[in-house]
Amino acid sequence: MNENHPQSFKSSGDKEDDIDLNKVLYRVIEYKWLFIGCFLVMMIGAYFYVWYSHPVFGMSATVLVKDDKSNMSETLLSDIGFISSKRNIENEIEVLSSRNLMTRTLEELEVQIAYFEDLGLRKRELYDKSPIKLSSNLSENAPSTFKFNVLVLSENEFELDYVVIEHDKDIEKSVTAKFNEQFSNEFGEFVMAKTDYFKFKQEETSSFELNYKSIENLVGSYLAVLKVETSRPGSSILKLSLEDNVKQKGLDVLDRLLDIYVRSSIEQKNQLAANSLKFIDQQLELISNDLVKIESDIQSFKTSKGITDIGLEANYFLEQLGRHDVTISNLDMQISFVAYLKDYINSGKTLDNASPSSVGVSDALLQELILQLNRLYTERESM
Repeated sequence: MNENHPQSFKSSGDKEDDIDLNKVLYRVIEYKWLFIGCFLVMMIGAYFYVWYSHPVFGMSATVLVKDDKSNMSETLLSDIGFISSKRNIENEIEVLSSRNLMTRTLEELEVQIAYFEDLGLRKRELYDKSPIKLSSNLSENAPSTFKFNVLVLSENEFELDYVVIEHDKDIEKSVTAKFNEQFSNEFGEFVMAKTDYFKFKQEETSSFELNYKSIENLVGSYLAVLKVETSRPGSSILKLSLEDNVKQKGLDVLDRLLDIYVRSSIEQKNQLAANSLKFIDQQLELISNDLVKIESDIQSFKTSKGITDIGLEANYFLEQLGRHDVTISNLDMQISFVAYLKDYINSGKTLDNASPSSVGVSDALLQELILQLNRLYTERESM
């Protein structure tokens, strides 16, 4: 009996592990409407969740950063390792994610006021398709965030509800105004205008919610979801990514951000060029003033020394020097002829062929004496 006991136990365990598929299928068929009902409830719940929740869209853009070296020294320092080649990329990342650039972007897009359409259980942001547009001139005491509920009463009138905090209590207030006419409340002065999307139907209720946020709050919100990074390690292409509940708004923010970034770069280069031109003009003015002073000093020197024109004076002196050289040469030749004539006479030779004028000697007395000497030589020979 002891040997058969384990075998009996094992057989009992195999029966417990077996699944009766017929019984399970019978149970499923028996409760089929419960399963179908649960499935429908889950599908309806998922549909309403998707319908009620606000979608979040992801947008991205890329920009090429050119590594412009301002001078050769920076290039040399970068080559030998004193200046990192990544510094320019890191600087541009900081510029693209700066508060100043985002502030200019949001101010140009005028997105401080968000327009929502009231659909009952949920609200849908209209962005650039809003039928109404609010212009504001806020007072100094206006809060950084507030909300207006607008109910369109007719083609020309609307009712605006808002909440004011007085003595630490929320007090609801209401004002009725007309489109395109100014109205005021505790927050400032406003004008509500109709856009091309405005359509009023008497049988339908048109209500909207306007949420105002200051530029400072909006900048902080967008910078929190803005990411600027290189597309890949070592690349000079930066990738900007952003998330927003309205796809078109996110795209507009990225486009305008890059547009302002490019404009800022151009403005910076233009300013640098203008400063360089200004510096060059200043240097030219200084050099011109120095030249004027030098010219004045030269004129004063010439006046004090009696020199009218250095160029003319130099030409005059050169001409005089040339004439003197010619005169000296003529005198040297005449002296040589006279010495020759003296030696010739002393040697007792005749002077038949000796003519002083032939060698440039124009002295009349010398010529007369030579003629007399020739006559005497002739008389002597005839005797």
